[in-house]
Amino acid sequence: MSKKKHIAILGGGIRGASIAGMLTATNYFDVSVIERQAIASGTTSTNHGRLHSGTWNYAENDENIIRRNQDSCRLLRLLPNVVGSNDTGYYFIESPKAVEPFKQFCRQHEIPVVPHTPTDVECNWIEPKKFSAVFDIPEFSFNSARLAARFVNYAENTGRCRCVIGRANFIDRTDANYQIHLVSGEVIEADIVINALGRWMKDLRCDKFELPLHDQSLIWERWRLLCVHCQYLDIPLLDRVLTIECANNESLAAVPHGDWVIFGCDVPRDTLSSPEDTPTQDIWRTYNEKEKTDRQVSDLLTPYFPNLEKLIREKPQHIFTFSGVYPTVVGGVSSGNKPVPYPVMKIHTSNDAPGYYLVFGGNATTSLVDASEVMHRLISDFNLPQVNESELLRTVIAPSFPSTSIGAGMIWEKSKG
Repeated sequence: MSKKKHIAILGGGIRGASIAGMLTATNYFDVSVIERQAIASGTTSTNHGRLHSGTWNYAENDENIIRRNQDSCRLLRLLPNVVGSNDTGYYFIESPKAVEPFKQFCRQHEIPVVPHTPTDVECNWIEPKKFSAVFDIPEFSFNSARLAARFVNYAENTGRCRCVIGRANFIDRTDANYQIHLVSGEVIEADIVINALGRWMKDLRCDKFELPLHDQSLIWERWRLLCVHCQYLDIPLLDRVLTIECANNESLAAVPHGDWVIFGCDVPRDTLSSPEDTPTQDIWRTYNEKEKTDRQVSDLLTPYFPNLEKLIREKPQHIFTFSGVYPTVVGGVSSGNKPVPYPVMKIHTSNDAPGYYLVFGGNATTSLVDASEVMHRLISDFNLPQVNESELLRTVIAPSFPSTSIGAGMIWEKSKG
């Protein structure tokens, strides 16, 4: 190329930030990351921070999902100061009938597990003897918001990336390029646009052409998580990820983040009509047993975590719940009345808007592998010389730049407890 292509990435969450890091590392592109508030201040900030290697919802995962999680988990663990828990996680299985299928799954997908006799396992947060089996499994905690900030910081340090804080209002296209109009009045011109806005991916209007994202069937779901601030409680810090496969097929997790423990469980989710349907005061609040969603979460967790019921009863001011609003892009099939989302990252393009890429799906763990796939797609589409992916990944994960001040952090980090 006589001139580098300029790419505008809409969205500064973990996916947009990872893509920015990979694209700037190629030295083929100049990049602008456009984020409405602060890097990782949206969906990424409400992630539970569980770095897994394919066992999440293991019974429903196919080979592609598992491989992507394993590959990205391995890469992210190479990054300095990313993994928050040094010990492998404990995986507890309640039903005796589920033990052998889980072992077979791990053997089939070459996931290293170490079995333990439940009575020999010591864990102050759970009663191992109540379970049929306990395994060591490669699951860890990580801070996806801080990681997103580091990727953007790395991209900026290459001199080929600019981070723009401002909300994209609408987008136009000329014969030469795209024009992204911000609410502030600033206009950013780009040869290529990557829409990685996640929950806001349809929050754009266009006056001159039909955006391909209008073809997507999108709903928003609200998840509720519970967290404990251990700093003020007479209980030990959690030192590893705990995952429970319940006999009723519920999956529970406790994820350590320093003096916080984040609990996740598959409670019934609210379907929202827009990404802004969750009131601000509902995003983060002290646990309230009168609130239906709070009670649903605690009812699932307290039978398995003995300390939790006592803490909620005696020290509720240090127990919190928060909402995460996540987009679900319906895959064209359904299970009963429930839409089925795309389980892996997808890249959508349209002949009506050449150079416009809509990136959606996947999860926080797979962000680096997803970004690599986006990079390869662009290199192929624009007939650029292929890169050595291994060397490029080493370039991206090697720097240990400190977290940039533009990063929002996880939602519980912003609370004083």
